[in-house]
Amino acid sequence: MLMSRRIYISKIQRRMFFLSFATAFIAAFTQTLAVLIDNIIVCAFYGETEIAAVTLAGPFFYILEIPAAGLAAGIQTVCAKDIGAGQVEKVNRVFNQLFFFIGAVMVALTVLSFLLTPQMVFLFGARGNTAVLQPLAEQYIYGLSFEIVPYVLFCIMTPVVILDNGGRLVSVASACGCITDIVLDLVSVRFGWGLFGIGVATSASAAVYFLITMLHFASRERVLQLRFVRIRFGELRGVFIAAVPKVVLSLADTLRSVLFISLVSITGGVVGACVLSINGTIAYTVMIIAKGIAGAVGITTGICWGEKNGDDLEGNGVLAHRYTLIAIVCIVAVLLACAHPLSSALTESEASAELLRFSIYFICIGAPFSILVQFRISYL
Repeated sequence: MLMSRRIYISKIQRRMFFLSFATAFIAAFTQTLAVLIDNIIVCAFYGETEIAAVTLAGPFFYILEIPAAGLAAGIQTVCAKDIGAGQVEKVNRVFNQLFFFIGAVMVALTVLSFLLTPQMVFLFGARGNTAVLQPLAEQYIYGLSFEIVPYVLFCIMTPVVILDNGGRLVSVASACGCITDIVLDLVSVRFGWGLFGIGVATSASAAVYFLITMLHFASRERVLQLRFVRIRFGELRGVFIAAVPKVVLSLADTLRSVLFISLVSITGGVVGACVLSINGTIAYTVMIIAKGIAGAVGITTGICWGEKNGDDLEGNGVLAHRYTLIAIVCIVAVLLACAHPLSSALTESEASAELLRFSIYFICIGAPFSILVQFRISYL
């Protein structure tokens, strides 16, 4: 009878996995910060109409997540391998080319966002029973449009800065951005600036954590330096290829979100869209943990691959499966325990509460599959 080989996992490898999870978790929190805080503030200080309008504008974040999440995963994979192989200068070239090229593309997308906002809101579901929400949803997207450039560039910088021992700065940037978003959201509520003010607050917070993270490149002692270089698309090919799985996943989320919001708008009107917004906030929270695990797997696996360290690569797989299972059990247990009190506290009627409970149960069913898909893509 064949005996399975016991895989040794050192304390250093385990510690590195947890540190990678912590930094990736913070980065994922920052990436979903806009949606989380906006939804919470709107739920606390506005009515169901404004909450529903934020829901209709929700796919805008998913569209923004397509280049952000894809390129972040791509540059994390490529740079982790190159750093593991000791090719630091190549990492410098790839990062700088991607930074300036994508920056120019995002400026163009910002202009398009302002021009096409009414069409986007209509496509997202502001028609029929929810046509009354179109002006509010447009205000929110106009405010969010200023976020496009700093948000995507921050997502590209984050994995590179973390790999260059700048995880603490990313954490500080995330905390400052979070505080900025909360303070400016409350100021917007106080002075009656509406959903446009909520969107601008989110854009301002993105600018804050982008600018703070840029301080990493101000020190000449850092291995990686920000400088303008000639763009060679051949060197970026690996980043784009590695980004494809995340891009496909984000595109699927976008299409699913648009179709689901349209369906809810037709059948449930404003109440359905309101419940969908609260449900989305819970789903985003779950995905923060999923992306944290996926980020830890991606960073540690990439380094092991670059070093050609097969033993640590196998140990990394064991850690990933073990902590993924723990995360799934904890998330599902907490959601099931909180489904009833949350649904009653966050809605205004019993019908809305029942609908919200039903949607939370669906999150419990889907969360294990989402987390598994996220970490397997990063491992591969």
